[in-house]
Amino acid sequence: MNILVQDLKAGFVVKEDVCSQDGHIIMPKGMKITKHRIQVLRAFLINEIQVQERASLSNQEEEINELYESIEKYNAFVDQYKKAIERYKKIFQGWQAGMMIDMIDVRKSFIPFFKDFSTSSHILNLCRYQSKENDFYHHPVAVGLIAAFIGRKRNFKQEEWVGVALSGLLMDCGFSRMNEHLFLKSNETLSETEKRMIKVHPSKSYQMVRHLRPLTEGSKLAVLQHHERLDGSGYPLGLTGNQVHPYSKIVAVADAFHVMISDKAHGEKKIPFPVLEEMRKKSFGKYDFEYLTILMKEISSTAIGRRILLNNNQKGEIVFINQNDLSKPLIRLDEDASFLDLSENNGLYIAKIL
Repeated sequence: MNILVQDLKAGFVVKEDVCSQDGHIIMPKGMKITKHRIQVLRAFLINEIQVQERASLSNQEEEINELYESIEKYNAFVDQYKKAIERYKKIFQGWQAGMMIDMIDVRKSFIPFFKDFSTSSHILNLCRYQSKENDFYHHPVAVGLIAAFIGRKRNFKQEEWVGVALSGLLMDCGFSRMNEHLFLKSNETLSETEKRMIKVHPSKSYQMVRHLRPLTEGSKLAVLQHHERLDGSGYPLGLTGNQVHPYSKIVAVADAFHVMISDKAHGEKKIPFPVLEEMRKKSFGKYDFEYLTILMKEISSTAIGRRILLNNNQKGEIVFINQNDLSKPLIRLDEDASFLDLSENNGLYIAKIL
């Protein structure tokens, strides 16, 4: 039902995305209305929104139910993710021992997990689930997840987004035919000769998948091309523009994004917003803007309502994402419920998502 903002009450749920006059999402579908969020709607001069009422529970009961539901979903995903990492590690070690890729086993082990991954909220937390000793094995699984997510948001048919997901999962299989120290060392500690050797891995991965009948040609090309860039600066072939397959463009975005938020070279885990902003600004022309925009939009809408810690130790909630600068959202501060626009405060930034 439509309801005037002046008549809103805490407990209503947003039925459709609420957007500002320039089309940017202020509150995503499914968000619960609170008194502070009513203030946000007024600040953006929103007069009316579509909402649905919840069952008549006390605020405390609703908060408890939401908390338990959130915890259950979070724990279920983390458990599935950890099992997927261990499964990939076991399969990869089999490749190292000389085994061929068993696509029936790969599909059975990972496609159900990829299929259940339907929310961008987990992308914000992927790095939290990583363990240093298994860092290498996290990456292909995470890239497969993110690539599948982008494909689904692009309205790919199931066989298409599954193909994209498998490309991400198998993109580094060629490392199993290389000396282990090459892919377990950080990039900064590799010699120039070793870095050149690393750049061979897409070709080696392609050699391992090229004869697999259950894998589509697009998926095979994405394994080969996931380090290609639209401006020709990538490898191993230096392809440009439409020479790069659409699946490859998606996997390239997912791969680069996960590498950057993981920041393995410095052992840090970065906030997704500035990473996406950096990919958009500093890597213009390298990545497909359509697929990058899908990832930016989905993560931005999920971030609204998330609690954060600023670098000055102030805590607050993200209430609006500036699409022109994802790293500088509008924050409602806990201490006095005032609004802080990070785009107008150059010294402040989000240090952590709580």
